[in-house]
Amino acid sequence: MHNAGLQTSTCAVEPRDAQAVRDGTLIAVEKIRSMVRAPALTAIVVLTGALAGCPASDDTGDPDAADKSGLHVTWSTAPVVPGPVGLTASISRLELHVSSVRVIGDAGPGDTRTSKDSVDLKWKDGESPSDILFKEAPAGLYSSVDLGVGGDLEQLEIEGSALIGGSWMDFEIQDQATISASLPLALTLAAGDSATIPIVFDLGPALAAVPFDQLAIEEGRRHLDTGDAAMAAVRAALIAGIHLGPTAR
Repeated sequence: MHNAGLQTSTCAVEPRDAQAVRDGTLIAVEKIRSMVRAPALTAIVVLTGALAGCPASDDTGDPDAADKSGLHVTWSTAPVVPGPVGLTASISRLELHVSSVRVIGDAGPGDTRTSKDSVDLKWKDGESPSDILFKEAPAGLYSSVDLGVGGDLEQLEIEGSALIGGSWMDFEIQDQATISASLPLALTLAAGDSATIPIVFDLGPALAAVPFDQLAIEEGRRHLDTGDAAMAAVRAALIAGIHLGPTAR
């Protein structure tokens, strides 16, 4: 038997008299009582709202939200590496080995939930450091970020070029020393929430302290090492240039 104009839906709808339904109104349903008596049947179902299709889910939450909670420590340089530093120098590669990173909160120094030892930071063409996520960071007030208090030597390597006597020449800086930096912080982390701590290395002052024209030439490039007299000033300028970014929250 041919039933002209019969519209169906995969959603569950009871074929009863006019009734209100969620997200729409069932205007009319013609009951089909006998498939034998009527030569032709036409059932018209007028649906509005969500009944035009299957009802949409009410769950609009972010399923990944829980994975993002905690303290995020991010890393960047100013200016961006690789790239120029002022008008007379350029950095192509920067590597820092930090013996430890510790976010100090109410629980006090040494909380393993907000501490990480032996952190390698690398900037070069196509590569930059990954963020650190302290997922188990407890809720509370955080007052500082301490770098380089793990007891091991911090290591620094910088490669680039500098304008010396009107010509550009490659240089390399290598340093190993026990250093530390403490960055004041005023951050409150709520339970289940997330916060970002952006750490920035300002490289301008450090390179401005390098006497490029006085450095020894090794294998065709200027070289500054830990034992050189100028390194102390460069190291101090690098430490002084570490600061928190403006979006710390």
